[in-house]
Amino acid sequence: MTIIQPSQNKNAFFWLSALFVVGLLALIIWWLSVYNSLVDIKHNITVLEEEIGQRELENAELKNSVYALINPTRLEELVKKNGFVKDKGAKYLESNAKKTWGFASQQ
Repeated sequence: MTIIQPSQNKNAFFWLSALFVVGLLALIIWWLSVYNSLVDIKHNITVLEEEIGQRELENAELKNSVYALINPTRLEELVKKNGFVKDKGAKYLESNAKKTWGFASQQ
């Protein structure tokens, strides 16, 4: 004769299903934290891209200012305004570095 004990089968099924539900909840919580981190990273990337664009604009403005300062026509005007004279027979200090420090391909 077979003896059926339904209370033992229900108990094992209950613990197995409870373990499955707890695992599923842990997986959902982990997935939400990963998704939240991904959204934060994308937001930070967007903010940094905007900041890079701003810095590139500032860099271009600074370059324009520098180029305006060293413009040859402007420098000529400054020379004339301050009364500087261009020396045609200028003698510059020379060194013998070229003679003593030649390249190996030149020797």
